[in-house]
Amino acid sequence: MSNKTIIIITASYPYGKGEQFLETELHYLSNRFDRIIVLPQVATGFRRMIPNKILVDLLLIRPKNRFIYLAETFIRGITAPYFYIEIVNKSELLNDPRKLIRIIQYIGNAIRVRNRIRLYIREANIHLSSTVFYTYWVSSASLGIGLIKLIFPNINLISRAHGGDIYEKEHSPAYIPFKKLTIDNIDRIFCVSEDGKRYLSNQFPSIVNRFIVSKLGVDNPGVMSSSSPANSFCLVSCSSLIPLKRVHLIIQGLALLTHANPKLMIEWHHFGEGPLRYHIEKLAHDTLPHTINWHFYGQISNAELYGFYKTHPVDAFINVSHLEGIPVSIMEAMSFGIPVIATNVGGMPEIVNDQNGILIVNNPSAEDISSALLTLANDKSMHRRLASKQTWQSMYNAEKNYNEFADHIDHIIGDIIY
Repeated sequence: MSNKTIIIITASYPYGKGEQFLETELHYLSNRFDRIIVLPQVATGFRRMIPNKILVDLLLIRPKNRFIYLAETFIRGITAPYFYIEIVNKSELLNDPRKLIRIIQYIGNAIRVRNRIRLYIREANIHLSSTVFYTYWVSSASLGIGLIKLIFPNINLISRAHGGDIYEKEHSPAYIPFKKLTIDNIDRIFCVSEDGKRYLSNQFPSIVNRFIVSKLGVDNPGVMSSSSPANSFCLVSCSSLIPLKRVHLIIQGLALLTHANPKLMIEWHHFGEGPLRYHIEKLAHDTLPHTINWHFYGQISNAELYGFYKTHPVDAFINVSHLEGIPVSIMEAMSFGIPVIATNVGGMPEIVNDQNGILIVNNPSAEDISSALLTLANDKSMHRRLASKQTWQSMYNAEKNYNEFADHIDHIIGDIIY
């Protein structure tokens, strides 16, 4: 079939620094499909380099004036029948203004996406039989396109399911609006973890055939990270600085590690930005002794992170998040053969084990973290590094995973008959 088209709706990619993991996927999809159109919803920050074959269309860009955007969203939200249906079905929502605001924002943006995509299909002469709409998150944009099925029932819609877009407990309050309506209208949901698939299957047992595990992946960097010299230990973490990620526990664990081994020279490098940065840096300054050399780099590009791994010895990567799917940051570390310490939450047990790192309890104490750090500081043998690299090779190799994902899309638009 010629002119196979994928229309990808993103939060902001290719603008700013978010959704970095989509960059690798696009390189593989661009080799398999005739046309790829990316529709970001936010276009702030610099625009990244993308493959020449990919078209970026600003059709869905929100107004730069935040007041205008919020006012338009509010009007669309409270005039949509779906808003009142959600409240009637879940009357307890009336007791929580935060949930009501979230409902209005969700359906308001969904209606906006629906209206613009509906016109786009007609004006751009989109051939639906050879086109797949692909929302990179299960989101209000997914709902918006799903609602177009009332007019174009043969529209093909797929989504990826990561973590916060499907796990209610990642939100405060723990509620995702219009979840059933959104998912009912998606033809296939590609979960990045087995845990995500189980979670959705338990919630929607009548449509389990729509949920497919399709792991993300990273490319082979071509090198293995090296260990630091004797009597030294280099630790890396990579996450947003928000309460969910519990970076303060890393600081507490490192402080205890110095008591257990006071002669150990420690380096800690954290990559990632967030609203807690000032408080986390202050805690590190007030808590960590002079034997620990720590750095906060903020948000950086994948190229910069890979450059760090290639030029610095790293003994361990750590993630102590309260809830996760399967972080790409762990895949990246494992592609360099770096052992990983992670909490036993979400999809983490699918990637971290006693062979390639240390899986700690889901709600660890500073002592738990310190003990894991001490184990890896005292054991720098190659077996964990090789196991880490092998985990990447067998489960999170971008070439394998994204070509399989492309095969699924081929099947959806009818180019491959199984």
